[in-house]
Amino acid sequence: GYNTLTENEPVKVGDTYLITTKNEFVWLLNSFKDTSRLNCNNALLSSDIDFADSLWTSVDVPNNFVLDFSGFTLKNVRVKDNQAMFTNNYGTIKNLVITNSGNYSSYALGNQAMVVANNYATLQHIQVGADVVNKHYNQSAYSQQLILGGVVAQLIDGNANINKSYFNGNIVVDCDNISN
Repeated sequence: GYNTLTENEPVKVGDTYLITTKNEFVWLLNSFKDTSRLNCNNALLSSDIDFADSLWTSVDVPNNFVLDFSGFTLKNVRVKDNQAMFTNNYGTIKNLVITNSGNYSSYALGNQAMVVANNYATLQHIQVGADVVNKHYNQSAYSQQLILGGVVAQLIDGNANINKSYFNGNIVVDCDNISN
């Protein structure tokens, strides 16, 4: 998980964390796993962040949390054998740009996308330049339903929405040794 990467608590202004570095963003992601660390309900990105192909561990965006990327870019994000950057979104993710990135899985995950696997709330102004690849080597890998998407795999309830967002990449399913 992210605990292997260096983290620094970001500066707070009012009810908002100002995220300027990868280490501050890692702190925020770790705090999504342990919400007792959160003292704010908002985070605002104020610069591009290059993840330099570090492996991303999926987290949930907490209820009513607003994650505003301000149009800045996350680059070189690698999600491997996880559903998405965010497994479940219960808050708002907006103004996000992702480039030169990908989600690669070698087993059935249920739902798989680049940004959110299961969206319960709001996604708006998301621009994704990435690939979503799912590769299976045997028939038993498909014992469950597989839902793939670019930005999001599945909108879960009537309140979930996605607005003014697009995906520019490839969605690939590669199956070997599957029999009828």
